[in-house]
Amino acid sequence: GFFHADPHPGNIFVTPTASRPNDASGVPWALTFVDFGMMGEVPDSLRGGMQRLVVAVAARDSKGLVASIREMGMLLPSAEGAPLERAMGELFDRFGGLGFAELQKVDPREFKDFADKFGKVMRTMPFQLPENLLLIIRAVSVTSGVSTALNPAFNIWTAIEPYAARLTRKQGSDTLRAFADQALATVGVLSRLPQQLDDLSTLIQREQLAIRTPGLDQRVRSFERLTHRVLSAIVFAGLLLGGIFLKQTDEVFGWVLMAVSGLPLLHALFAGVFSRDPSR
Repeated sequence: GFFHADPHPGNIFVTPTASRPNDASGVPWALTFVDFGMMGEVPDSLRGGMQRLVVAVAARDSKGLVASIREMGMLLPSAEGAPLERAMGELFDRFGGLGFAELQKVDPREFKDFADKFGKVMRTMPFQLPENLLLIIRAVSVTSGVSTALNPAFNIWTAIEPYAARLTRKQGSDTLRAFADQALATVGVLSRLPQQLDDLSTLIQREQLAIRTPGLDQRVRSFERLTHRVLSAIVFAGLLLGGIFLKQTDEVFGWVLMAVSGLPLLHALFAGVFSRDPSR
């Protein structure tokens, strides 16, 4: 779906729902967004990865977090994820669950030491950020800043846990549904298998089973031609050298060998040029 990528206070109005005649939500106020010049879209392929990212963050699951950002295309598939998993595990162990007000009480030197160590790992990872992810990160960071300005005690971990719990239940039901669909498909394949095996057995008994490998046959023929040309080149070299050596003792026979060596030379040079592929 679409999302507002610039939700700063100037683009958000708090409006009472009492002014809406058909509103039955029971909530006394609602957020109204304006200025839709910066919008983004979350495709289905990205939505699943984001949901798993939220669940991993709420559960402090560093391995799940790395898997989710890889799924979203932020990390190249060939990248080694173990260093990032260790770094995220240390991040969760030390700062997981702390709100903005609690983070302000942490010794700045500890932040600096961790930032230096974490930064070295991040610089070695082949990250890439698609455009829609950049807009999502901007929207989340602006929303987090607004929330902290309104309530300095706001804790993103506490806010995310109920949503992560709902996503976990939804993923569980989706997994069961996918497993059931796969089981039904497997049953269908197994039910057709006896008839397919019987048909195959009938073709074999009638000697009507044919296996065609045109690509393999063509490669075999090419290899055979190459082998023949290599052998011709070896014969040419042997006759030529033999003629050169024999010419010193038997000049006539030496010249004969040198002349005959031209035949395998011609075959080595032109056999592949004039031969035609019978499959064409």
